[in-house]
Amino acid sequence: MKKRMIGCLLVVAMILVLIPVYAASDGATFTVTPPEELPKAGDEFEVVVSLENNPGFNALQFTLVFDKTLMECTKIKTGTVLKEMLSATNPNAENGVIVASATLDTVAENGIVVICTCKALTDIESWQFAMEQITFEDAQSNALTYDVVGATVTEPEPEEDIRPGGALADDMLDEPDDEPMEEPTEPGIGGTVTEPEESDETEPEVPLTTFPDTNGHWAEKEIGLAADKGLFKGDDLGNFNPDADVTRAQFVTVLWRMAGSPAVETKAPFADIENQISEFQSAIAWGFANGYINGISETEFDPEGTLTREAGMKILHFYSGGAKGNEQMLTLIYDDFFDDSKEISSWAKDSVYWGIYNTLISGTSKTTLSPQGTATRAQLAKILVNYIKNFK
Repeated sequence: MKKRMIGCLLVVAMILVLIPVYAASDGATFTVTPPEELPKAGDEFEVVVSLENNPGFNALQFTLVFDKTLMECTKIKTGTVLKEMLSATNPNAENGVIVASATLDTVAENGIVVICTCKALTDIESWQFAMEQITFEDAQSNALTYDVVGATVTEPEPEEDIRPGGALADDMLDEPDDEPMEEPTEPGIGGTVTEPEESDETEPEVPLTTFPDTNGHWAEKEIGLAADKGLFKGDDLGNFNPDADVTRAQFVTVLWRMAGSPAVETKAPFADIENQISEFQSAIAWGFANGYINGISETEFDPEGTLTREAGMKILHFYSGGAKGNEQMLTLIYDDFFDDSKEISSWAKDSVYWGIYNTLISGTSKTTLSPQGTATRAQLAKILVNYIKNFK
């Protein structure tokens, strides 16, 4: 299923000869303007990227490519077009300069996008620039048409849907509840790329499973959809307890169920799980054997310990294969955007940003992630449904 990704891709491109106009179709115009006079070795100069006929956009990403044996970019300044946007720039990219910006509010302003201050490393005999991997999209991730003047241009790969900022604020999660979950029912999170379970092309609009205590809850639909797949159970009264905290044992049990409840050959080396139900013991042994989880010591797992939001994403990332992708290029954006990004543990940051990039999580508000907060069953149901949509 197609993913809505947050994108800021490095490009590998050859420097192309200067072509004045790229005629994609009628629409906006990006113009790359170097100085009129060719610089000599050691001279500093500015290259300006501007935008006209702006139809209104929410995401912009591109790489301005140039020969780095001839010049270097020493500074990037964002212009008036990007002044209200969340932006990140990289002047030291392999082939040039990367710019990535996103916003929830449509930007319709014309003017300067960025100003690149450069230094000539040798005498420049001609201007050669290319604009690579351009993403120019509206709030619904629809590609907007554009022309490029003053540089060659290549289009992004058509299979990618790389809308920067798509997961930054929609469907915000509730703050976790302090009351622990009493009934050992399993939360839903995660998934497996080889899940054998039958599924339709799209999730049903109306879930089949309902719980009396989730009526009107912000995650009512996702809870029902996840329960339809058999990944959640209610308590003895039939309630879901959406705002109850999730324990470590409950978390790994859902992953085990999603994998088809495989048989476990060996026991886990944790003495403190001996009094847990057999399903928990099997799930913990399976998770430990596959490297998805660790104990808090060599002999303790802490099955009743609550799960933090960052730990949940770490385990889910491992469960998904642990691969790193384009989210690595957005670290600076996320660091700047989320007020509590410094609270993310170093061992969890890659996984948390992987979750943001793949729209599995958004935040507890528009600018906070609460990585140290406890995860609730409702939050994990939402993550689970997002995961299945993106990775099944």
